[in-house]
Formats: sequence, C-alpha cells, structure tokens
Amino acid sequence: MEGSQAIKAMKEEGVESVLMNPNIATVQTSKGLADKVYFLPITPSYVEQVIKSERPDGVLLTFGGQTALNCGVELERAGVWSKYGVRVLGTPVASIVQSEDRKMFAEVVASVGERVAPSAAVYSVEEEEASTEESVVLQDVSEETSGLFKCEVMGEGPSFRTAVANKTMTVLALGRSLPDLTNSVTASTTACFEPSLDYCVVKVPRWDLSKFSRVSTKIGSSMKSVGEVMGIGRSFEEALQKALRMVDETLSGFDPYVSEADEKELTEPTDKRILVLAAALRKGWDIDKLYSLTRIDKWFLYKMKNITNMYEHLESLAEEEELSEDMLRKAKKLGFSDKQIGGAAEGTEQAVRDLREKHGILPFVKQVDTVSAEWPAATNYLYLTYCGSSHDLTFPPGATMVLGSGVYRIGSSVEFDWCAVQCIRTLRKLGHRTIMINYNPETVSTDYDMCDRLYFDEISFEVVMDIYNLENPLGVILSMGGQLPNNIAMNLHHLNAQILGTSPESIDGAENRFKFSRMLDKIGISQPQWKELTNLKSAQAFCEEVGFPCLVRPSYVLSGAAMNVAHSHQDLETYLNQAAAVSKEHPVVISKFILEAKEIDVDAVASDGALVCMAVSEHVENAGVHSGDATLVTPPQDLNSETLAKITSIVAAIARALEVNGPFNMQLIAKDNHLKVIETNLRVSRSFPFVSKTLDFDFVACATRVIVGEEVLPSNVLRGCGRVGVKVPQFSFSRLAGADVMLGVEMASTGEVACFGENRYEAYLKSMISTGFVIPQRSILLSIGSYKHKNELLPAVRTLAQMGYKLYASLGTADFYSTHGIQR
Repeated sequence: MEGSQAIKAMKEEGVESVLMNPNIATVQTSKGLADKVYFLPITPSYVEQVIKSERPDGVLLTFGGQTALNCGVELERAGVWSKYGVRVLGTPVASIVQSEDRKMFAEVVASVGERVAPSAAVYSVEEEEASTEESVVLQDVSEETSGLFKCEVMGEGPSFRTAVANKTMTVLALGRSLPDLTNSVTASTTACFEPSLDYCVVKVPRWDLSKFSRVSTKIGSSMKSVGEVMGIGRSFEEALQKALRMVDETLSGFDPYVSEADEKELTEPTDKRILVLAAALRKGWDIDKLYSLTRIDKWFLYKMKNITNMYEHLESLAEEEELSEDMLRKAKKLGFSDKQIGGAAEGTEQAVRDLREKHGILPFVKQVDTVSAEWPAATNYLYLTYCGSSHDLTFPPGATMVLGSGVYRIGSSVEFDWCAVQCIRTLRKLGHRTIMINYNPETVSTDYDMCDRLYFDEISFEVVMDIYNLENPLGVILSMGGQLPNNIAMNLHHLNAQILGTSPESIDGAENRFKFSRMLDKIGISQPQWKELTNLKSAQAFCEEVGFPCLVRPSYVLSGAAMNVAHSHQDLETYLNQAAAVSKEHPVVISKFILEAKEIDVDAVASDGALVCMAVSEHVENAGVHSGDATLVTPPQDLNSETLAKITSIVAAIARALEVNGPFNMQLIAKDNHLKVIETNLRVSRSFPFVSKTLDFDFVACATRVIVGEEVLPSNVLRGCGRVGVKVPQFSFSRLAGADVMLGVEMASTGEVACFGENRYEAYLKSMISTGFVIPQRSILLSIGSYKHKNELLPAVRTLAQMGYKLYASLGTADFYSTHGIQR
C-alpha cells in the first residue's frame, strides 16, 4: 500500500519512477503505476545492476519495509549510491542507521532529554540471562553476528500508515513542504492541519495459529499476526464488535461463549485472550480482578462489560416475549449484529432484521471526517453506525458495487486486493460509478482515491444488504473478493439483490462439494472416487473400499481450512469432526487421495458459459501440497500439446455446465496420462495476478468486462509471451515457535514472490533469492527420505560434489550416496 501511494505521488509530481519488487500479487507491480517494474530480489547485487542500467537521480528507501531499509544501508556502506550519483531522498541513511541501532538510538533520545526502556548490549547467552532479570527485551545472537547486539525499538520504514500520509511523505521527500500541499480530506485547507475526530476506530490483528500443529499461541514482542482490520463506529463498543467480526467471520462479536474463563490465559496473552476476557466478564468476574490479571485499562474493561451486560438482558427475555424496540436499538448501538441478537434471544438473523425494519431501526451512513465538521470534508471514506440521527450524504442510484476480500489471512491476502483494484479500475474506465466495501487498512482497494465511494465496513450479509438498500446499485460483483463474498451469495440472492456475473445457484453448484461431484459424474468428467459424509460408519466403509489415504473436504472454505489427509480410521474420525464443525450447514465429502500425482492449476474467464481465456500453471511439488504453498510455473513447461488440449476441453465443459459468467479457477491432478478434477471455484484465485503479469494479459480486466456485459473476444494466451514465470511461497515458521514445518493440504505460507526468466531455472533461482534463500558457499547438509527420492536426487547430488561443495548427510542418506561413489 505504502509503495503504491508513493508511486502515485511521484506521478502527480511529474517524476519518472522505476520500481524493484518481486511481489507479483501487489498492486504496485501492476501496469500503469510505475514507469518500469523489475521483478527481482531486493539484494545489493541486483539493486546495483538495476542502478547501473537505469541511472536514476534519486532513491526512496522508506516505503519498502525492513528489507528495503537493510539493503539501502548496505549499499550506502558499500559506496554504491555515491558511485552512481544517486541521492537518497527523504530520511538520510545516517538517521535510518541511528534508529535501527539500539545503542545509537538510545544515545540520540537521551541527547534531547527523553528516556528509553533500559537496555544492554550482550555477546553471549550467559550475559543475556543476567540481563533479562532486569526485564531487558532481547533476541537470539547467532555465531556469525559481529559487533553490538541490537534490539529493535522503532524502524524508519512505514508500518501500516494511511494512504494520505504516504502520499504526503513522498512529496515531502521530493522537496515540497506541508503548507504547500492541499489537504485531500477537506480539499480546501493545507496538509499542515491538526485532526479533530468524531468517530472511534478499533484495529484488531488476525492470527492464524490454528493452522499450525504444536505452535506456541503466546503473543509478545515478535509479530505473529498475518493481517489486521479496522472497525469504525461512534462508540468503542460498536467499533470493537465490528472489528472482531471482521477478523473472523465465524465470530458473532465480543462473544462470551467461544472460550472458557481462565486466569492463566488472561495473565499470559494469547491470540484468543479477548474472548477469554468476554467469558470472564459474562461470568461476573470483578473489574479490579481482571485489571490485575490483564493490566488492560479499566476504561476498556467497563466498556466491554456493557456488551456482556446486554447479552444478559437479551438472554433473560421470556420464550414468547418479543424483543422491545428500546432494547433492540440499545443492542445495535453497542455493535450487536442481527445474527448475534438472534443467537442471544433465541431467534433467527432474518427475524431480527424484519423486526428492525418494522421499527425503522436502520443504520446511518457517516463520513470519516478527520476535521470533525470544522471544514467541509471531501473524503469518500464511509461507515455505518446506529449512534446517529442522519446520513452525511445522499444516495444517487446506479453505481456498481464491488466486495473486497476483508482481512489478510493465510490463503486470502494481497492477491485478492489486486483483483478488486483491477476490477474497480476497469469499471471506472468503462464509465461506471464504483462502490467498494472492504475493511482492511493495509489494502490499496481501501485507498481514498481508488473508487467513488468506499464503505469501510463488514462484508457480511447484514451490512452488505443494508448498503445495497441505501445505494440501490446496478448490482454487486462478488467474484473479486475471494471466499468471503461467495459465502453470502445465496443470502443476498434470497433478498433479491442483483448479483453481477455468475449466478448464486452456479456458485453453490461449485462450492457445495456434493453438488459439484454429482455434476462431474453427470457430464462424464473424471474425478477421484468420492462419497458424501452422512455418518462415521459409512465413511469408514468407503475408506475400506478404496483404501487409505483419503481426503476429507468441507464445503465453502478457503485455503483448505479443515481439509486433511486421513491415513487411518483414527485420523478419519478426528478430521471428520473438525470438518463438520467448520462446514455446519454444508456437506463434507470424502475422496480417494491419489499419491505421486502432478497437480495443475487453471485460471480462466468464461462469458455465459463459453470459455474466453485460460492460463495453466504447473505445480513443482506433487499433489497433496496446497496450491497456495506450492511452487507454480507458467506457461507450462512439462505438459505436451495433447494434455493441454484435454485440459482445455475439461475446463470448457465445466464452464458450460455451471454457466460461468466471469472468472473461475480449477485444480486438476495428472497421473499416468489421466486427468482428474479436484475442485472449481467460481471466483478469482490467488494466482490471477501471477498469470496476468507473467502472460502479459489482464485476466481480471477481461472478467470485469464480461461481468458488465461488454463484448469480449476469445484470446489464446496459454503459451505466454516468451518468458517463464515461477511463483514461490514465503513461510514464517521462524516466528512460530514449535510449529510443525511439514506442508500439506491446508495452506501455511504467509506470502509469495515471483520472478521471470528465459527458462524456469533462472526464474526459480531469482524467486528463491527473493524469499531470503542464500546460495550455499561451502557446505550442504543432506537428509533425504525414501529410497525412491534418494535415487531421484542422485544426479543432482553428484553435480554438487563435482562443484566442490563439502557434503554432510544423515546416516541413511550418507550410506546411500557413499555406495554410489560420492565421497565428500
């Protein structure tokens, strides 16, 4: 987000920009933003090569996070900036070094009469243990570390700042001053203006620790969260409950029944502590006691107690007693959703919605006004609140509404933001007024200058329908936001919301595992043997019949949530219980898990069931590693023309059967020249940015044109434009103490990079270096599992030995290669 705004600001100032970034999924590496984009590792050697080629006048280091800062400092020490006459714009490198070096930073702070937390430099574990008794925060020191040990307190790189601030900082770095700049919120005052607020924002992190077995759930000074949300309201209670639902759509809000009250959990923060706190408040634990356990300010604790008190009132209603207008209004002002009220008062979400509408209890639309009406605000940041009495604007009908992807999580991250942004850009080029609903402050889709109206609010059936009723749009596009919008498709359809693109019935036909598998059988497309789960006994009988391993697959899930490979009856029982909990209202299907098979990803667009364009990506790893964790190659390098023709006919047949009108994604497996379909999602996928940028064809722009009824001619882009792209996952296991690093059918990676090359080997090596991989200089440790795999790697190991590497190995691996004549 920060880099995108920096590039926009330079464009507005007439400055030509060259971007280096191997993140294929981000908006800033899209066409039309920077003048040139290099998908290369951010390392001193690659950066110097680009400088040598492009000869820039200046460089911005502070918009690329820690990687860019560290690289910039190394290049300064090596004299590269001065060698090529490149000016470091904005914060000088010396200041960056001062802020990053713990000792220097403490000295600078002390020189201006301020204080920092006590700290000490240490050179051994013994010194570290002596220091920690005085509450000093430290990190591990490796043997290679030289000089003083440093503990980071602040960084010069941007954390998650607002879009407006990022643009302003860039222009300041180019030499302008604040009084010269127009405040983009008021469009009349200058940027040198003190904010005055009339709303409350609650930012909550998203953790995905449940995806990792044996991981420590404690949270502390090392960041473990994978995303964050921003709930906006007119009261703390309203904003908090919104934010909790945004972080996890399965939560109803500040729910006291998800966790048990537990003193230890309150004393030692974990990812679930807020819900333990809700349970303790509902059980009547004293505020003073909770303060002593958590050290959370009592103001917040009393506000949270307001929410649990409302739960008590709602639950105390007699069975036949109707919820009063007064209590319903109070609950809505405290941020309760219709579903949450229904759950507490033993009613349904729809019944509460009907009652709300009967009493005229409807949300008001407010502008995020950072000048609190002291000047007229021109911003289009909007939010819904029940703590108001009027709307801040009028609602001309006829815009096109796009739903974003919500919180970044494992499986749904910046890739879906790219898709939403490309969709909005295409709509605006086609002359459509645009409305975006999203609540993720890290995204470009929530930048103030991306769309005509931005609702910073929940992507839930209740909120989307409320906005739909107010705005009366031409329709809603669901297919650009990943799984979250797809999950509310049928509910929106039942209330007659106009869904643009593929119909909700078709979405259900693909997402519902049972319906999809039955359809494949009907149209004669091969798939692994399958059975719908009805009870444990029939599931066990199926597994006995086809033989283990078997795959347990819930419906309507993203990133393989609760998807598992069962190798035994005990596994089967455990995994079926997990899947049933995740997929309560939809079927769970069990299928035969095929070993030693190649997995293939297809991204495509169809218009009224007719295939318009498609891309095929090969997985490097065998089937069984989730597509989000796999290494992807496009255009395909190992598939012959006959196989590609078969894939194309399968994709076309499924598009016809489901009457796809927009983007879709499919996974297939190939073994012994036979193709079988695993699943289809009628939406964009994580790999849409990758195939669009590698093949130089914007699949999302094409899909958007189809969705709004523009004529689109079929395009054969499968073979690409002369380059090979390789996408490589980025893992964060080093931050997740105790986590099992084995990969499986549930996604574990937290990011990705992709680079291009003349062949897959060049592209793969660049991509690996971009994730932090360092090419070994002297020695390599080998530990390879089965005989089959040892044998497959024999030529590669022989090559390493011939290159002069010192090879170490575990006992079995060493014996195997020694007997095959490799003595290193």
